[in-house]
Amino acid sequence: MAYKRILTIQDISCVGQCSMTVALPILSACGHETCILPTALLSTHTGGFGKPVVVHMGDALEGMWRHWKENGITFDAILTGYLGSVSAVELVSELSDQLLSPNGILIVDPAMADHGKLYSGFDEHYAQEMKKLCLRADVMMPNVTEACLLTGTPYRDSFTEAEYLQLIRALGCKAGIVLKPKTPAEAAIPYLEKCDMILVMTVEPGFGGQKFMADQMDKIRQLKEWLDDVNPDCLIEVDGGVDANTCAQCKEAGADVLVAGSAYFKATDRAAFVKTIQA
Repeated sequence: MAYKRILTIQDISCVGQCSMTVALPILSACGHETCILPTALLSTHTGGFGKPVVVHMGDALEGMWRHWKENGITFDAILTGYLGSVSAVELVSELSDQLLSPNGILIVDPAMADHGKLYSGFDEHYAQEMKKLCLRADVMMPNVTEACLLTGTPYRDSFTEAEYLQLIRALGCKAGIVLKPKTPAEAAIPYLEKCDMILVMTVEPGFGGQKFMADQMDKIRQLKEWLDDVNPDCLIEVDGGVDANTCAQCKEAGADVLVAGSAYFKATDRAAFVKTIQA
C-alpha cells in the first residue's frame, strides 16, 4: 500500500502536548509520510503557563512552500491547526491551491477560540478570514465556540442535541448521531429528519478488537424502516467488529457504510479485504 504524504501546518509548542508535537508522531505512526510547516514557535502552549515566548515564522513560510513547488512536491492531504495570523491563513489558501494533489483533502481545525471567546491576539478580522478558509475545507473540526463564531450563532454553555445538529448544518457540513449498543433505536426518532448519517455501534466504544454484537442488527433494521419513510437519503453506518464475515449481516440489515479497524490492520492482504467488504 502506497504511503500518503500529509502536510500539517500549525505551531510548535516546545512544552505541552498539543499542536505539531502531537500531530507529527500520530500521523507518522499511522504510516504516513508527514511533512511540517510550522507557523510559529512557542515556549509553551497557551494554557496554564502564563504568556509564552512566541517566534512567528513570517515571510519564511512562503519561501518554504514555493521551494516545494519548484521541486514538484505535492500532498495527499493538508491538515491545519493554530495558524496565528491573518497572513498565515491567507498563505494556507494559496498553498492548498498549488500543492494539494488531485483528489487531495484539506482539513481545517480553526484553532482560534474556546469557552465563548477568541484566543489572545485574535480579533473579528481573523475570525472572518478563518471562516473563508473553512469554506474551502473538505473537513473542518471546530469546537462549539468556533462553530458559533463561524455561523454567527450566539454562544451558550450548552445546546440541545437538535441545536447541535442545526449548528453543524449551518456550517455547511453533514450532521450525524451515534447510538451505543445500550441506546435504543427509539432515541433517534426526534432526529431522523435532521441527520445525514446515523452511526450504530456494534461494540462498546473505547477500544478495538471487541466481539461483534449481532443483536444490534434489529436496531439497524428498525432505523432503516423509519428512515425510508421520513429521510431516505440518511445513511446508516456500522462500526465495531466489522470483518469479512460480519459485513454481510450489516448490509443485509440495511447498513450503507461499514467501518473496519482491527480486521483491516490484521488482514494479510488489505486490498483484498476492502474488496470483500465492498462486495
